[in-house]
Amino acid sequence: MVAEELDPRNEYDKDVWNLRRLGMSGRASVPITYLRFTRLKQPWLKDAIKRYCRYTLSRGAVSSCLEWIGVAANFSEYLSESYPQITGSGINRDILIGFIIFLERRGFSPNGRYSKIIHFRTILEHCGREGWGGLPNRVLLYKQDLPARTAATPRFIPDEVVRALNAHLDDLAEDQQRMLLVIQEVGMRAGELCEAPFDCLLRDNDGDYFLLYYQGKMRKEHHVPISRDLAAVVKEQQGFMRQRFAGQEVPYLFTTRRGTAYKRNTLAVMVNAVAHKHDIRGPDGQPFWFRSHGFRHRVGTSMINNGVPQHIVQRFLGHETAHMTSVYAHIMDSTLKRAIDDYRAKKVDISGAVAPDIGAAVSEDALVLKLNVQAQALPNGQCHLPVQAGPCPHANACLTCGHFRSTARFLPVLKQQLADAERMVAWATENDANRVLEMNERVARNLRGMIRALEDESPLIDVAQSAQASGADG
Repeated sequence: MVAEELDPRNEYDKDVWNLRRLGMSGRASVPITYLRFTRLKQPWLKDAIKRYCRYTLSRGAVSSCLEWIGVAANFSEYLSESYPQITGSGINRDILIGFIIFLERRGFSPNGRYSKIIHFRTILEHCGREGWGGLPNRVLLYKQDLPARTAATPRFIPDEVVRALNAHLDDLAEDQQRMLLVIQEVGMRAGELCEAPFDCLLRDNDGDYFLLYYQGKMRKEHHVPISRDLAAVVKEQQGFMRQRFAGQEVPYLFTTRRGTAYKRNTLAVMVNAVAHKHDIRGPDGQPFWFRSHGFRHRVGTSMINNGVPQHIVQRFLGHETAHMTSVYAHIMDSTLKRAIDDYRAKKVDISGAVAPDIGAAVSEDALVLKLNVQAQALPNGQCHLPVQAGPCPHANACLTCGHFRSTARFLPVLKQQLADAERMVAWATENDANRVLEMNERVARNLRGMIRALEDESPLIDVAQSAQASGADG
């Protein structure tokens, strides 16, 4: 430290940069004090990487510099072993293909190698363009040079594991309990949770709440709708912070007792301590290891498996592209099974007649595709007018539309609708509202036929007959 203080050189000329002297230190939840270039043995490579890191710092991407320095150190080691006399101008494709093989020999996973090669290609292209380190200004690495990545294993946290964790919330400190509740509903990144601003609640004209936070990865503010229950949790935390730091300005919603932001790994550490204490296990029977990002995966996966359109999930999670959201588009086996069961369930139309089966010869993937493309979901069934045909020409009169289908799954809803229709019939009769009476009598008649058919477990021909009987009864 003394030598550092006495070093008169410009900070950018040193092999260890003190970022605080440069007026930056990374994000509050991921503090970075030093950038070290000491592992770069070739002077031309060290100069190029320093220049590139200086450019990166000007864009505020402090943590990215660690990635650049890391892969450059791997390249420096490779050159020291295989090309000790090489200079920047001598770098060519043969040397870089050897570097790719070097990374594999060093035991990096396919995904790890993919990431490093992408980073190094970015460095080469920028430094070559600027003429830094004498690197050639031409393309040296191509897309086909990248290793095939292994399919990402879904990292969402199963519902039963979350329930087991939440059963022991009392093991956490009061503010840590609230941290966990926020990330479980919002699915933000751990660093974004730790840096959530104290004044993070917004409210619209309808009285609904939104949570405002800064997305460090995307470098933008983001706000998402939250439940009133979670809004109450946030208000409790704000009150907690006002009491803890009475008379002081509090920048963050969650802080340590000293008023500094929690580190990014704090949540995972405290949750895993609870999991270890109570022996929380996953579906495979093994002790479950929580990762903070797993809560984000859980939110995205749960939304998609509950039918939220992917572009809405993309907006909620704050992704720039649909590809980023597709990582979360894991269709659970239970969702696939429910979709197939629902599609194969006995369906009746508004007359109570059983709709013809589509047959069992097609694949399950084709069934799911057909169900989602050629059926429009309704609260009490599905409209089999294809989605491509546009909006329903019958407005809200689905119960009098020949395209409507329903299953026993919707019996409670159908019965409630029948009760509502019968009340309207009684009112219309009493008030001589003939048009209302006519419309609701037809709806009630169709509902009775559908309900009777769905409750009847007899052969299909009897189902059709019961529907006709219901129509005759009026």
